[in-house]
Amino acid sequence: MTDTLVKPLKSVRFIEELKPSSLFHSLTDEFIIEVGKYLYTKTTLPLPSFKPHFENYKHAYDTRTDPKDYIAFREVCHRTSYLLKPIKKDLEIEIKSKESLAKWMEAPEDILDNVVRLRLNFALSPKDDIPKSSQILWKAFIVLLTKLPNLIELYLTSTPFCFHGLNGQTNLFEIPEVQFDSIETFANEVKCRCCAEHLTGLVMCMDKLKYLKCTSEDSVAQINLEEPYDFYLTAGYLENLESRYIE
Repeated sequence: MTDTLVKPLKSVRFIEELKPSSLFHSLTDEFIIEVGKYLYTKTTLPLPSFKPHFENYKHAYDTRTDPKDYIAFREVCHRTSYLLKPIKKDLEIEIKSKESLAKWMEAPEDILDNVVRLRLNFALSPKDDIPKSSQILWKAFIVLLTKLPNLIELYLTSTPFCFHGLNGQTNLFEIPEVQFDSIETFANEVKCRCCAEHLTGLVMCMDKLKYLKCTSEDSVAQINLEEPYDFYLTAGYLENLESRYIE
């Protein structure tokens, strides 16, 4: 009786769980390259990056797209490093101390070749020997500019060159007789009246200049000056500038 009620067992075949086929090694080369493009979209340097004086927003000097995600993805394996080209990052540097200036003076040539934007933004301490240090740093800065063949934008926001003798009008440094052929944008944003005029004279060394921003004698301090004087821009080619902001 029992034997007649028991049904013979049938062989059961357990179906293995389907595994997804979208493993990394199955991705096409074209797809990996597209992912790389998404992670690092190379942007061009906006010219000029500065804004007019009356637009009192956050300073325009900021870095562009950070390629760290692209670099991390490229280093995943040999395949990604082969498919994704190494990037030549344009450097945008800000010099905020004497030590920083000295560091960039000693930087390798291949690094300096990549610098496209430079902002000088520090002043000397009252404890420094300002007459001597200002001249030394001015010469060092000019040498640094000659080492930057691809520099496009130069910002002078605060400088260590601000010493003009007891009467406040004597310039202890000279505009160099060199040409910085790559510079297209120059922003002289210093708040010293004498520097506002004298440093803007650097435009004479920039025959490819297209964009200029500078202060005038009307917008900076007039301390220790017995008589006011006019502020002139004398470079003949300034008439051809595409943008000129004079406060």
